[in-house]
Amino acid sequence: MRAIERVKQNVLKRLVGNLTELERKLTQAVEAELTRSTLPPAMVETMAEDNINLRIYLNEVKRGRNPISDLRVSLDATEATLGEPEESDELKEACGDTWAMQRSDEIAAWAEKQTGQAYCVQGLNNTYNEPNDLSNEINYYILAPEDCTDYFWSQDCFVVLEIHRSGDVRGNYGSTEVFRVDDLGDCGFFDWSLGWSAETLQGEYVEVQEIGAGYSSEPTCEIRSHYVQERGSGSYQDPIMKWSDKKQGFLARSKDHGETHVLKPYTNNYR
Repeated sequence: MRAIERVKQNVLKRLVGNLTELERKLTQAVEAELTRSTLPPAMVETMAEDNINLRIYLNEVKRGRNPISDLRVSLDATEATLGEPEESDELKEACGDTWAMQRSDEIAAWAEKQTGQAYCVQGLNNTYNEPNDLSNEINYYILAPEDCTDYFWSQDCFVVLEIHRSGDVRGNYGSTEVFRVDDLGDCGFFDWSLGWSAETLQGEYVEVQEIGAGYSSEPTCEIRSHYVQERGSGSYQDPIMKWSDKKQGFLARSKDHGETHVLKPYTNNYR
Protein backbone atom coordinates (compact mmCIF):
# COMPACT_ATOMS: atom_id res chain seq x y z
CA MET A 1 0.00 0.00 0.00
CA ARG A 2 2.86 2.38 0.81
CA ALA A 3 4.37 1.71 -2.60
CA ILE A 4 1.08 2.58 -4.27
CA GLU A 5 0.84 5.81 -2.27
CA ARG A 6 4.38 6.78 -3.27
CA VAL A 7 3.54 6.15 -6.93
CA LYS A 8 0.39 8.30 -6.60
CA GLN A 9 2.36 11.13 -5.01
CA ASN A 10 5.03 10.97 -7.72
CA VAL A 11 2.37 11.05 -10.45
CA LEU A 12 0.63 14.02 -8.80
CA LYS A 13 3.92 15.92 -8.52
CA ARG A 14 4.63 15.35 -12.20
CA LEU A 15 1.11 16.48 -13.14
CA VAL A 16 1.36 19.62 -11.03
CA GLY A 17 4.81 20.32 -12.45
CA ASN A 18 3.55 19.88 -16.02
CA LEU A 19 0.60 22.19 -15.39
CA THR A 20 2.84 24.82 -13.82
CA GLU A 21 5.22 24.64 -16.77
CA LEU A 22 2.32 24.86 -19.23
CA GLU A 23 0.95 27.93 -17.45
CA ARG A 24 4.39 29.51 -17.45
CA LYS A 25 4.82 28.92 -21.19
CA LEU A 26 1.36 30.28 -21.93
CA THR A 27 2.11 33.42 -19.91
CA GLN A 28 5.41 33.85 -21.74
CA ALA A 29 3.68 33.45 -25.09
CA VAL A 30 1.11 36.10 -24.23
CA GLU A 31 3.77 38.51 -22.95
CA ALA A 32 5.85 37.90 -26.07
CA GLU A 33 2.79 38.59 -28.22
CA LEU A 34 2.22 41.87 -26.41
CA THR A 35 5.87 42.84 -26.74
CA ARG A 36 6.24 41.95 -30.41
CA SER A 37 2.91 43.40 -31.48
CA THR A 38 2.93 45.85 -34.34
CA LEU A 39 0.34 48.47 -35.10
CA PRO A 40 -1.99 47.85 -38.03
CA PRO A 41 -1.57 49.64 -41.35
CA ALA A 42 -3.43 52.86 -42.08
CA MET A 43 -6.39 51.00 -43.55
CA VAL A 44 -7.61 47.67 -42.20
CA GLU A 45 -10.28 45.62 -43.94
CA THR A 46 -12.02 43.00 -41.85
CA MET A 47 -15.01 40.75 -42.25
CA ALA A 48 -17.86 40.47 -39.79
CA GLU A 49 -20.73 38.01 -39.89
CA ASP A 50 -23.25 40.51 -41.29
CA ASN A 51 -20.85 43.00 -42.87
CA ILE A 52 -19.27 42.96 -46.31
CA ASN A 53 -15.95 44.71 -46.91
CA LEU A 54 -16.16 46.56 -43.60
CA ARG A 55 -13.54 49.29 -43.53
CA ILE A 56 -12.14 50.84 -40.41
CA TYR A 57 -9.88 53.83 -40.76
CA LEU A 58 -6.94 54.28 -38.43
CA ASN A 59 -6.16 57.97 -38.35
CA GLU A 60 -2.52 58.97 -37.75
CA VAL A 61 -1.77 56.06 -35.45
CA LYS A 62 1.79 56.23 -34.16
CA ARG A 63 3.91 53.41 -32.79
CA GLY A 64 3.99 53.52 -29.02
CA ARG A 65 0.79 55.54 -28.69
CA ASN A 66 -2.45 53.98 -27.62
CA PRO A 67 -4.38 53.71 -30.88
CA ILE A 68 -8.01 53.41 -29.85
CA SER A 69 -8.68 57.13 -29.47
CA ASP A 70 -7.55 57.57 -33.08
CA LEU A 71 -9.69 54.83 -34.58
CA ARG A 72 -12.11 56.20 -37.15
CA VAL A 73 -14.99 54.87 -39.20
CA SER A 74 -14.12 55.41 -42.84
CA LEU A 75 -16.42 58.03 -44.30
CA ASP A 76 -16.34 56.04 -47.56
CA ALA A 77 -18.16 53.21 -45.77
CA THR A 78 -20.61 55.59 -44.08
CA GLU A 79 -21.47 57.42 -47.29
CA ALA A 80 -21.81 54.12 -49.15
CA THR A 81 -24.77 53.17 -46.92
CA LEU A 82 -26.78 55.78 -48.81
CA GLY A 83 -26.03 54.36 -52.24
CA GLU A 84 -25.03 56.48 -55.21
CA PRO A 85 -25.62 60.26 -55.08
CA GLU A 86 -28.22 61.80 -57.37
CA GLU A 87 -26.74 63.55 -60.38
CA SER A 88 -28.29 65.89 -62.93
CA ASP A 89 -27.76 69.39 -64.28
CA GLU A 90 -31.04 70.45 -62.70
CA LEU A 91 -29.92 69.24 -59.27
CA LYS A 92 -26.54 70.89 -59.68
CA GLU A 93 -28.28 74.18 -60.40
CA ALA A 94 -30.56 73.69 -57.38
CA CYS A 95 -27.57 73.11 -55.09
CA GLY A 96 -25.68 76.14 -56.36
CA ASP A 97 -22.28 76.95 -54.90
CA THR A 98 -23.25 77.94 -51.36
CA TRP A 99 -24.29 76.20 -48.14
CA ALA A 100 -26.80 73.39 -48.64
CA MET A 101 -29.13 74.84 -46.01
CA GLN A 102 -29.27 78.11 -47.91
CA ARG A 103 -30.52 76.18 -50.95
CA SER A 104 -33.02 73.96 -49.11
CA ASP A 105 -36.05 75.45 -50.91
CA GLU A 106 -34.49 74.89 -54.31
CA ILE A 107 -33.40 71.34 -53.48
CA ALA A 108 -36.85 70.55 -52.00
CA ALA A 109 -38.47 71.80 -55.20
CA TRP A 110 -36.17 69.52 -57.21
CA ALA A 111 -37.08 66.57 -54.95
CA GLU A 112 -40.80 67.26 -55.44
CA LYS A 113 -40.32 66.96 -59.20
CA GLN A 114 -38.76 63.53 -58.70
CA THR A 115 -41.54 62.00 -56.59
CA GLY A 116 -44.58 64.25 -56.90
CA GLN A 117 -44.54 64.90 -53.12
CA ALA A 118 -43.97 68.16 -51.25
CA TYR A 119 -40.90 68.12 -48.96
CA CYS A 120 -39.78 69.84 -45.77
CA VAL A 121 -36.46 69.96 -43.91
CA GLN A 122 -36.07 67.66 -40.89
CA GLY A 123 -33.10 66.44 -38.87
CA LEU A 124 -30.79 69.40 -39.55
CA ASN A 125 -27.50 68.69 -37.76
CA ASN A 126 -23.73 68.41 -37.86
CA THR A 127 -22.09 65.19 -36.67
CA TYR A 128 -19.67 67.36 -34.67
CA ASN A 129 -22.55 67.86 -32.22
CA GLU A 130 -22.98 64.12 -31.62
CA PRO A 131 -20.69 61.34 -30.30
CA ASN A 132 -19.05 59.77 -33.34
CA ASP A 133 -15.90 58.08 -34.66
CA LEU A 134 -16.19 59.37 -38.23
CA SER A 135 -13.03 60.23 -40.14
CA ASN A 136 -14.69 63.49 -41.25
CA GLU A 137 -17.58 65.51 -39.87
CA ILE A 138 -20.78 65.79 -41.92
CA ASN A 139 -23.15 68.73 -42.17
CA TYR A 140 -26.53 67.33 -43.22
CA TYR A 141 -30.29 67.53 -43.22
CA ILE A 142 -33.15 65.27 -44.28
CA LEU A 143 -35.78 66.21 -46.84
CA ALA A 144 -38.86 64.20 -45.86
CA PRO A 145 -42.38 64.20 -47.35
CA GLU A 146 -44.52 66.82 -45.61
CA ASP A 147 -47.00 64.18 -44.42
CA CYS A 148 -44.18 62.03 -42.98
CA THR A 149 -44.41 61.36 -39.23
CA ASP A 150 -41.06 59.55 -38.88
CA TYR A 151 -38.41 60.07 -41.55
CA PHE A 152 -36.36 57.20 -40.12
CA TRP A 153 -38.76 54.70 -41.69
CA SER A 154 -40.24 56.73 -44.51
CA GLN A 155 -39.94 56.03 -48.22
CA ASP A 156 -38.55 58.56 -50.70
CA CYS A 157 -36.50 60.67 -48.31
CA PHE A 158 -33.47 62.63 -49.43
CA VAL A 159 -30.27 63.07 -47.43
CA VAL A 160 -28.53 66.34 -48.25
CA LEU A 161 -24.96 66.52 -46.95
CA GLU A 162 -21.66 68.33 -47.08
CA ILE A 163 -18.43 66.65 -45.94
CA HIS A 164 -15.92 68.59 -43.86
CA ARG A 165 -12.49 68.54 -45.48
CA SER A 166 -10.13 69.85 -42.79
CA GLY A 167 -9.48 72.65 -40.33
CA ASP A 168 -12.11 74.57 -38.39
CA VAL A 169 -15.36 72.59 -38.35
CA ARG A 170 -17.31 75.81 -38.95
CA GLY A 171 -16.05 76.01 -42.52
CA ASN A 172 -14.25 74.25 -45.38
CA TYR A 173 -16.91 71.78 -46.53
CA GLY A 174 -17.13 70.01 -49.86
CA SER A 175 -19.86 70.42 -52.45
CA THR A 176 -23.45 69.42 -51.69
CA GLU A 177 -24.42 65.79 -52.30
CA VAL A 178 -27.98 64.46 -52.39
CA PHE A 179 -29.02 60.83 -51.81
CA ARG A 180 -32.46 59.28 -52.23
CA VAL A 181 -33.08 56.73 -49.47
CA ASP A 182 -35.86 54.44 -48.24
CA ASP A 183 -35.92 53.33 -44.59
CA LEU A 184 -33.06 55.60 -43.53
CA GLY A 185 -33.00 54.15 -40.03
CA ASP A 186 -32.20 50.69 -41.38
CA CYS A 187 -29.45 51.47 -43.90
CA GLY A 188 -26.64 52.15 -41.41
CA PHE A 189 -26.04 55.83 -42.13
CA PHE A 190 -26.51 56.82 -38.49
CA ASP A 191 -24.05 54.19 -37.19
CA TRP A 192 -21.26 56.67 -36.55
CA SER A 193 -19.49 54.91 -33.68
CA LEU A 194 -17.30 51.83 -33.58
CA GLY A 195 -18.47 48.83 -31.62
CA TRP A 196 -16.13 46.20 -30.19
CA SER A 197 -16.30 42.43 -29.96
CA ALA A 198 -14.30 40.50 -27.37
CA GLU A 199 -12.96 36.96 -27.42
CA THR A 200 -10.40 34.87 -25.59
CA LEU A 201 -6.99 34.00 -27.04
CA GLN A 202 -8.55 30.66 -27.99
CA GLY A 203 -11.22 32.43 -30.05
CA GLU A 204 -14.16 31.97 -27.68
CA TYR A 205 -16.72 34.78 -27.58
CA VAL A 206 -16.75 36.93 -24.42
CA GLU A 207 -19.84 38.99 -23.65
CA VAL A 208 -18.95 42.57 -22.73
CA GLN A 209 -22.24 44.21 -23.54
CA GLU A 210 -21.23 47.81 -22.92
CA ILE A 211 -18.58 47.89 -25.68
CA GLY A 212 -20.89 46.62 -28.41
CA ALA A 213 -22.44 48.91 -31.04
CA GLY A 214 -25.90 50.10 -30.07
CA TYR A 215 -25.58 49.72 -26.30
CA SER A 216 -23.69 52.97 -25.78
CA SER A 217 -23.24 56.06 -27.93
CA GLU A 218 -19.49 55.79 -27.26
CA PRO A 219 -18.52 52.10 -27.03
CA THR A 220 -14.79 52.86 -27.28
CA CYS A 221 -14.97 54.92 -24.09
CA GLU A 222 -16.61 51.97 -22.32
CA ILE A 223 -13.44 49.92 -22.84
CA ARG A 224 -11.81 51.99 -20.09
CA SER A 225 -14.24 50.55 -17.55
CA HIS A 226 -13.48 46.92 -18.39
CA TYR A 227 -9.79 46.71 -19.33
CA VAL A 228 -6.53 47.61 -17.56
CA GLN A 229 -5.62 51.24 -18.17
CA GLU A 230 -2.42 53.21 -18.49
CA ARG A 231 -1.00 54.47 -15.20
CA GLY A 232 -2.27 57.85 -14.15
CA SER A 233 -5.02 59.56 -12.25
CA GLY A 234 -8.64 59.63 -13.28
CA SER A 235 -10.91 57.28 -15.17
CA TYR A 236 -10.03 58.70 -18.59
CA GLN A 237 -6.67 56.94 -18.94
CA ASP A 238 -6.62 54.83 -22.10
CA PRO A 239 -6.52 51.05 -21.70
CA ILE A 240 -3.28 49.26 -22.52
CA MET A 241 -3.89 47.70 -25.93
CA LYS A 242 -1.50 46.19 -28.46
CA TRP A 243 -2.28 45.13 -31.99
CA SER A 244 -1.75 41.44 -32.85
CA ASP A 245 -1.29 40.48 -36.50
CA LYS A 246 -1.83 36.86 -35.56
CA LYS A 247 -5.16 37.49 -33.84
CA GLN A 248 -6.16 40.39 -36.11
CA GLY A 249 -7.26 42.40 -33.09
CA PHE A 250 -6.12 44.38 -30.07
CA LEU A 251 -4.90 42.53 -26.97
CA ALA A 252 -6.09 43.90 -23.63
CA ARG A 253 -6.31 42.58 -20.07
CA SER A 254 -9.71 42.29 -18.44
CA LYS A 255 -10.11 44.08 -15.10
CA ASP A 256 -12.64 41.51 -13.95
CA HIS A 257 -10.74 38.29 -14.67
CA GLY A 258 -7.18 39.35 -15.46
CA GLU A 259 -7.20 37.32 -18.65
CA THR A 260 -6.15 38.65 -22.03
CA HIS A 261 -8.93 39.34 -24.51
CA VAL A 262 -8.79 40.03 -28.23
CA LEU A 263 -10.83 43.16 -29.03
CA LYS A 264 -11.95 43.77 -32.59
CA PRO A 265 -13.61 46.97 -33.82
CA TYR A 266 -16.58 46.91 -36.17
CA THR A 267 -19.39 49.11 -37.46
CA ASN A 268 -22.96 48.37 -38.45
CA ASN A 269 -22.37 49.96 -41.86
CA TYR A 270 -23.44 47.68 -44.69
CA ARG A 271 -21.98 47.77 -48.20
